[in-house]
Amino acid sequence: MHSPDPDYEAKLDYIIGLCKEARSSSGRIILLYQDELTYYRQPTLANAWEERGHTQALAERSHQWDTPTRVSGTLNIVDGQVLHYQGKMVGITELVGLYKSVRETYAGAERIYVVQDNWPVHFHPDVLVALEPQVTHWPDHHPKNWPDVASEAATRKWADLKLPIQLIRLPTYASWTNPIEKLW
Repeated sequence: MHSPDPDYEAKLDYIIGLCKEARSSSGRIILLYQDELTYYRQPTLANAWEERGHTQALAERSHQWDTPTRVSGTLNIVDGQVLHYQGKMVGITELVGLYKSVRETYAGAERIYVVQDNWPVHFHPDVLVALEPQVTHWPDHHPKNWPDVASEAATRKWADLKLPIQLIRLPTYASWTNPIEKLW
């Protein structure tokens, strides 16, 4: 597998260093891997294969809508604890809610690192306003039409939180470097 990220090795080395720090910190430093996924109510209509002469049970589709469900979760690298949110969508409000839940769960931690992929919403100004100031080691890429500062509504709702969470970017296009992917 190959990631086109020119900082692939440096990012992984940095994350490995954070893992070591979290493991030796007695709970003062928490390192979580985060990701989202979508699953659907109905089984797929994709072809299935069976040995000739046998009848395979077929998944039956219901008359209900094939509604998607979104899950966002974190995996603690030290103890394997999983926190999750499940709902119709994952967006700015849901991510801030997940981070608030993370903070409540690890209330005694001085610092919480959340390692995640480069989905732009993770780094939206309306999400970042709820967190402590971010320290980044690599360039930040976001859509050109995004604002540089949080909206007034997000600032009113979340600016006082200042959650002690630092967001860490995984190398681009490198899902195999995120252990929570194995959960899905």
